[in-house]
Amino acid sequence: MKNSGNAQIVALTDQQADDLTALRHNSDIFLYGVFPVTASLLLLIWFVRWFYHTFIEGGL
Repeated sequence: MKNSGNAQIVALTDQQADDLTALRHNSDIFLYGVFPVTASLLLLIWFVRWFYHTFIEGGL
């Protein structure tokens, strides 16, 4: 471990680097896959409910 001012530089082992890569890959799946799909579905559900309450229920 080197001390460079207030920051400490730590060398990663191969296992730690592999773990970090796997963690990054899993977070990318969530960030670019699960989150946008969930947000889109919630927005679609909100729009359908708004449309129903505004035009269908209000027109009857």
